[in-house]
Amino acid sequence: MNDYSSNVVDNAVASNLAFAVDAVLDTNTNKIVCRAVLLNNPAAAGCQPLNLFGEGNYSAAARDYVLGDGFSAVHYDQLTAAVNVIGEPFSTWAGPVKVAFGGEHRRETQELTSNLISSVNGFISGGNAVPYAGKFDVTEGYFEATAPLLESLDLNGAVRYADYSTGGGQWAWKLGGVWEPVSGFNIRVGRSRDIRAPAINELYSPGVNVTNIVTLLVDGVSKSASIPQNTSKGATSVRAEFADTWTAGFAYRGEGKLRGFGLSIDYYNIKIRNAITNLLTVNIANLCGQQQAYFCNLFSYGPDTATADPTDRIHTGLVAGAQNVGKFDQQGIDFTLSYGTEVDMLGEGGRYSITASGTYVISAIVDTGTGDPAIDRAGENGWANLGSTPTFRANLSQTIGNRNWELSLQSIFVSAGVQDAIYNTNASNTVTDNSVPAVVYFNLFGKLFFEDKKYELFWAVNNLLDKDPPPTPYSVLNSPVNGQYYDKVGRNFMIGVRAKF
Repeated sequence: MNDYSSNVVDNAVASNLAFAVDAVLDTNTNKIVCRAVLLNNPAAAGCQPLNLFGEGNYSAAARDYVLGDGFSAVHYDQLTAAVNVIGEPFSTWAGPVKVAFGGEHRRETQELTSNLISSVNGFISGGNAVPYAGKFDVTEGYFEATAPLLESLDLNGAVRYADYSTGGGQWAWKLGGVWEPVSGFNIRVGRSRDIRAPAINELYSPGVNVTNIVTLLVDGVSKSASIPQNTSKGATSVRAEFADTWTAGFAYRGEGKLRGFGLSIDYYNIKIRNAITNLLTVNIANLCGQQQAYFCNLFSYGPDTATADPTDRIHTGLVAGAQNVGKFDQQGIDFTLSYGTEVDMLGEGGRYSITASGTYVISAIVDTGTGDPAIDRAGENGWANLGSTPTFRANLSQTIGNRNWELSLQSIFVSAGVQDAIYNTNASNTVTDNSVPAVVYFNLFGKLFFEDKKYELFWAVNNLLDKDPPPTPYSVLNSPVNGQYYDKVGRNFMIGVRAKF
């Protein structure tokens, strides 16, 4: 069972703000009032005119009228019954065969409740939460085995069948092998088919509205309008997604003079089909701008009153539920390099360790399934498109300490890239500067231990050098930085205490 609640305070209520800014002079009283009040509109009862000109020129009454508080709560229940059997029923010439099998039945239910303003999408931005409830049942069984063929060679395999009340039966399986030709060095390979059924919110959530400016190509003309958008709703038509994965690599654990040294390198190739996702507004707008009619049809349109031509249109809203996109193929290399040693000069328990890990993305090819050419999004550091990812990301951590204290320096690297892989590929999408520079962040952490680590004082300085994020503009929603990869806060501090009882 899991309960989650959210409170959003002092958030602009869309209808109240619209009434409050539409202020006129009441010639009978010679006072500024809300136009809707002057027209006896009952929906505007209590409206106070809001003066937007000049800092602090609004009244307290107007502020209280325009702003409201949102509340929502989610209750999630999971009831599970399972049986598992593990053993070594027999042996081969190379050793015992390990077997595991079992079954599970699981029922999951979810209910979201919220206050009145939140429930009717009343806020301009965050805080909206339309109530809903949903559930599903799944019954599954599995079998796993690991069999040694040689003293240094193991094969492993697994198969699982799951029957979902919402999506029917699904098979998943895995085959792999590990070979250790010399002590401490192993070579591994794996092949698997994995599935993921849609979650309750991906099926039943009505989604929430946010309202802000969206730029869209409408009938060949780029237009901007502040519109309500619901891109978080579920869809009962969503099917399970599946992935075919190949992995191959090696790992080395140092011995003797190389004790404390570790290295692993793995190649991966993941092919996802029918991936479940809720596309962002910017994704949908970009796909529409690429003349993909399906995504243009997710917008609603009305007359553009800013032009003299009565046939001109402008976008007035967007509703897009969860969906299965076409294909997503990514391949790359993961690595980890580590070393640790004792350092007597640091006192009792003195030690030093260094760990470097990272991912190099060879390709990240996205095919939306609409018939248009697939696009390789590897090296795309902006966040306008599904599947975009930097070519290389790495993390280097160094730690020194002893039984009484510990100090760590973390370095985070994000490689240089482009804003969008298709910018400057034709005359209709040119930009002056499509580049995004490489970035390095430093974080500093410390710990003090007391009474044999029963008590711990810890602290951190994140973004130690107060590094600014590179601009990665999100033009559709007017956001300047991709917060998925870059720090948007700047240097910040944390301190805390832990205790064991």
